[in-house]
Amino acid sequence: MFSIQNGMQVTLEYTSHLSPDEPLKALFKALANISSSLTEVVVKFALTYLHEGHELLANSNLLLAPKLWYCEKVDSINIYVIDPSWCVDASPHHKCLCDAVNVLHEANFVFEDLCEPNVLLCDNGAMLIDFDWCGKEREACYPSDILMDSDMPWHASVQREGLITKEHDCHLLDKLAGPPEQQGTLLGNVA
Repeated sequence: MFSIQNGMQVTLEYTSHLSPDEPLKALFKALANISSSLTEVVVKFALTYLHEGHELLANSNLLLAPKLWYCEKVDSINIYVIDPSWCVDASPHHKCLCDAVNVLHEANFVFEDLCEPNVLLCDNGAMLIDFDWCGKEREACYPSDILMDSDMPWHASVQREGLITKEHDCHLLDKLAGPPEQQGTLLGNVA
């Protein structure tokens, strides 16, 4: 049970695991019961989570992240609950990704984990989710267990427990959305 901004109590009933093939990924669908009204939400448990970065994008005029219902550290783990109104996981919408990275960078935040599973399409574009690695530039660090596989498109200077930089974000944005001259092109209307 948790309280949302207006003080209303919310209880959750978990309905499914969103990554059943990855049991260590704590990402679930749930029904949030608010005053006898049920709303579908997504719940994630993470060791780290920068709610400031998530809220910055969610509250921007461009709505670049889903609404964050709740984010709290409980017994050494962060729990966050988001509005799943995006409904679709697909290829990124270039302009929205560029806008999201720019908004974060202007506030001196880095996102770093720019990959397709962390981009969700909605009616008006795309949103970033999964702010586990998001933090202040030159303060946020990569996890000690980061997968440094040669198939991963990391910047050459990325290392375990190394500092995350804006340059790393730009590198992954290029890999995900194409080089800067292509990033302004849209994939078309997203339904």
